[in-house]
Amino acid sequence: MGIHPYTIGYGLILTVSVYCIAVWVNGKIPSLLTSPMILSILMVGSVLIGFKFPYEDYYEGGKLISWFLGPAVISLAVPIKKNVAVLIKFKKAIFLGTFVGSLTAILSNFWLFYAAGFPPSLVYSIVPKHVTTPIAMELSKIMGGDPSITVGITFFTGIFGFLTVGYFLDRFSIKDPISRGLVIGVSYHGLGAVRAMEEGELTGAIGSIAFIITGTITSFLTPILLIWFKTIL
Repeated sequence: MGIHPYTIGYGLILTVSVYCIAVWVNGKIPSLLTSPMILSILMVGSVLIGFKFPYEDYYEGGKLISWFLGPAVISLAVPIKKNVAVLIKFKKAIFLGTFVGSLTAILSNFWLFYAAGFPPSLVYSIVPKHVTTPIAMELSKIMGGDPSITVGITFFTGIFGFLTVGYFLDRFSIKDPISRGLVIGVSYHGLGAVRAMEEGELTGAIGSIAFIITGTITSFLTPILLIWFKTIL
């Protein structure tokens, strides 16, 4: 079988073109709802479904962009370095906040969906939804969840936080950039860190470090708490 003509370069061209359009739209109508990230997802999905292009072919052409995810995450270290003095000054508050936030997220995710009567495999798939996708997937496997469900739930969590966290923080009059960064980074992983960056360099730095520490703490706490979860489910 030959290679589809649109396979090579198709994904790259489509993704870049859609993103440029999304940036233009956001410039004309600035809003979280017109965020290039949100619009790009909707537009690419619409094209793939509308023209019945296989996702595998799209990804084959666009995986070069996926490769940049690594450097993009590493770039989050820039605002951290610029605000290292502040991070050191508030290190205890940051660590305590991320620890309590991680523990609360794990327990609330478990109890909420357990109380709702969800089957064990689905509960375990949802428990790590507040951390970045690669970590969430591995934790889901360890607990006996379905990693494919975990990916979807984790992605939805990030999108939901990206769109709504600012409103809720303002609603509860949380103005301090360190507090806002901690809430966003602990609750909404990588997308949260991006959202925090939009609020300012200090909030972005706190959000980035919180998202990193939360993933680390959750990786240690979840297997320990799993022993207890197994006695309940």
